Amino acid sequence: MTQPLATLSGATDQYRAEFATLGPSFARTGDGAACLRRRTSLVDTLVTSVWSLLGGTARPIALVATGGYGRRELFPYSDIDLLFLCADTRVEASSRELIRSMNQALWDAGLRASTVTRNVRECDRFTPENYEFTLSLLSNDEVLAVNQNSANNRQLFSTNNAVAWVADVPGSSDTYIALFNTAPAPAARGSGGPATNPPPANPGATKPRDISVSLAEIGVARSAKVRDLWNHRDLGTVTDKLTRTINSHGAGLYLIQPQN
Repeated sequence: MTQPLATLSGATDQYRAEFATLGPSFARTGDGAACLRRRTSLVDTLVTSVWSLLGGTARPIALVATGGYGRRELFPYSDIDLLFLCADTRVEASSRELIRSMNQALWDAGLRASTVTRNVRECDRFTPENYEFTLSLLSNDEVLAVNQNSANNRQLFSTNNAVAWVADVPGSSDTYIALFNTAPAPAARGSGGPATNPPPANPGATKPRDISVSLAEIGVARSAKVRDLWNHRDLGTVTDKLTRTINSHGAGLYLIQPQN
């Protein structure tokens, strides 16, 4: 990727000039994969240049390429799927004008920008329409093990939108725990536009919440090691209870290993 350019007009002009060479290059070489990679690289340069020129690099916001752009398989006239990932809701609220300006600049350059804005806490929520996330679950060997090698699956409790299910790990004293926050998800948003879903009657119900499971309830005397199966991450040792913060309409899946 080349260095970011010095002006918005310079970034736009260079992108358009380089984009115009893609067709002749493909006609000459017949290398479609190289064409896709080249267009992705051109968009990278334009996006990073515009973001820097608008002052975005000074904000705690990550630009995340998704879809074909994220896979570096960007067809010549494909949309540019881009996620503005903000550190928290405060940053998200204060950056709306910046993000609006970024979207406008990309469209002015001739890109069909398809953007969404989220904060970090929103990004572990399960959405049924998120097929890429579903595919990641289907290829997660630790999650598959729960489905293929568990016993005595049972609901532990369901209270005020907090739900816990547990299952035994055959041949061991370990236990699987699944935690669910069944409260409705916040209204979906695009790049600062109006919500596409009506607000809930109780807006507070959409907030993340702590869900706890007593280790004694699952037959663990005092302490246990915990592993986050979805994220392949060891969470250390807990004593007396497991407590995790679960986003509304979200879930977590954990392996509990008793310690002597």
